[in-house]
Amino acid sequence: MSRKLTINLGLRYEFEIPRTEVLDRYSYWDLDAKSPISVPGYNLKGVMKFVDNNTPSPFDRDMNNFAPRLGFAYAANSKTSIRAGAGVFYSLSRATVSGHTGAAFNTNASVPWSLDSGATRNATLSNPYPQGILTPPGSSQGDSTFLGLGVGTITRQNSNPQMYSWNLSVQREIGWNSIVEVNYTGSRGVHLYSPYTSLSPLALQYWMGPNAYTRNQLQAAVDNPFYGIITDPKATNLNGKTIQQYRLFRNMPQYDGVSGAEPNSADSIYNAMQIKLEKRFSKGLALLAHYTWAKMIDDASVTSGNLTWLGGTTSFQNPLDYKLERALSQNDVPHRFVATADWQVPFGHGRAFGGNVNRLVDGIIGGWELSGFFTLQSGFPIQVSQSGGTLWNGTQRPNLIGDPATSGSIYDRLNGYFNQNSFSRPAPDTFGTAARTLGIRGPKFNTLDMALLKSWRVREGHRFEFRLEASNARNHPVFSDPPNSYGAGNFGVISGTKVGARSVQFGFKYYF
Repeated sequence: MSRKLTINLGLRYEFEIPRTEVLDRYSYWDLDAKSPISVPGYNLKGVMKFVDNNTPSPFDRDMNNFAPRLGFAYAANSKTSIRAGAGVFYSLSRATVSGHTGAAFNTNASVPWSLDSGATRNATLSNPYPQGILTPPGSSQGDSTFLGLGVGTITRQNSNPQMYSWNLSVQREIGWNSIVEVNYTGSRGVHLYSPYTSLSPLALQYWMGPNAYTRNQLQAAVDNPFYGIITDPKATNLNGKTIQQYRLFRNMPQYDGVSGAEPNSADSIYNAMQIKLEKRFSKGLALLAHYTWAKMIDDASVTSGNLTWLGGTTSFQNPLDYKLERALSQNDVPHRFVATADWQVPFGHGRAFGGNVNRLVDGIIGGWELSGFFTLQSGFPIQVSQSGGTLWNGTQRPNLIGDPATSGSIYDRLNGYFNQNSFSRPAPDTFGTAARTLGIRGPKFNTLDMALLKSWRVREGHRFEFRLEASNARNHPVFSDPPNSYGAGNFGVISGTKVGARSVQFGFKYYF
């Protein structure tokens, strides 16, 4: 066989049309627009805008999604091939997936229990809205919409999450109708989803550092520059004669807290070696085994706020500096082994032994088939938070002062998965030293699913089949990750499992 080289080049262009709404019930932030109110000493910017015929979508268009591809395949000889490829890929942006209407059209009326950080009570169960209930104003108030109130909507900036991917593989035929494949694969994700949505965080200079204010000073009442300008009775924190100091230090102080999805700003890096053994079906046996050795690092471990059920969480301690959040991804799995096999028991008609037995004997010993699916993988990295943590922005983590890992079997550590003495509580409004994810992992995943099948041939083209299937056939416990809030009573105590007990089901089928 002559050596052959094949090269593929390609270029893909993707363009998504940002979503619109037939009744123009979408809103967005214009962060640079001048506020309709004027307050001496303040350059107030930030206005809620609404879509119209000239601006039908609340999102900008992302027109730069060029995706080049390069690949080659090389046949070194009749049994060995080498392949490689690289490319740029894009996933859906938040601009094209379905979404609810703008904030001014679907307002939630939260109960204002207190107006001074819990010092005194404002609302009660008998009178939950003493200042009146907040109803959706629509776009009738224009640039003055929600002035003095807490509000969230989206920003126009829009970009598709982007993935750079590359791989190299060597495939070798080894006989017995089998091949071995060794792969290296890597990827880099940019413009990834970030779960932090506040557009009015309190800058670090006000609450951390040598010239910082104390928490009492930041919560102290000072003269309100918006008094007499913002008069909405529901704007309970901005319409009085005094206001808490910290509210005047935030972005867009004319609103009582502002949120909105910022441009995708997280990133990730992934590298892996993959080894695959495949025996194609022959002589009654098929086998596929795959091992992956990998490492993944990222800033945020969720792909979307609507997809956290797929796994991974992200709690930023300092959402203003992603460099301090970079750590092992919560989706990192350094070792994963998966094997599946299907074996036709070699007895009965058409099998290696007993091919000439009579129909009655064949009905007993023939037609049996056994299959299994085995998974063994590392646990996910543990992310620890601080119970009762105190930070102006983000989620406080504890200090890491020792090795949190414990030794012994998982059964010996169910009531103490962490070494409690390796953590300490940081002072309020300071960052704990623990990384976003620790170097220890939750319990590993170890399961075996099996199926036993028996077929009876009735006549040409007709057969009867019996199946016995068992999930977690060994009834092996796969324990859940322990609660990770340091200071909580159940910290490090495992009380559940990820996979249920053995489940068995029977099935009968007639094929014709």
